[in-house]
Amino acid sequence: MQTPPIPTPVFQCPVEEMTFLCRILYFAPCSSRWGEHEMDYILFLRMPPGTSASVVRPNPNEVSDVRFLRRGELADFVAAGGVTPWFRLVSGELLPRWWEAMEQGRLEEGVPDRGRIVDFTGADNENKK
Repeated sequence: MQTPPIPTPVFQCPVEEMTFLCRILYFAPCSSRWGEHEMDYILFLRMPPGTSASVVRPNPNEVSDVRFLRRGELADFVAAGGVTPWFRLVSGELLPRWWEAMEQGRLEEGVPDRGRIVDFTGADNENKK
């Protein structure tokens, strides 16, 4: 599986340290006229303990904020709001499994979603309401 190109300087987030997990397809209305219907690539990067979020400098047109969270902080972070529709979808079902696999050192082989397209556009997608 080929990793998509990342428009970030190598010294900030080395591509070889990222793990491509899957793609997600989702739909989310933004207003009565506009919405998002897109496919996103999910990449994992585990930073060394003590690393500041300021070392990650993504494209500001695509990413408004970067935060490092501990696994136990995820539910409160999502419940507080302000996350994107795709992150809310991923954090409910997929992210806990991926995080566990990463902590157990089996992210590369232990994720059943790896390499596939996870479709969140079905009838049960809460973002379609």
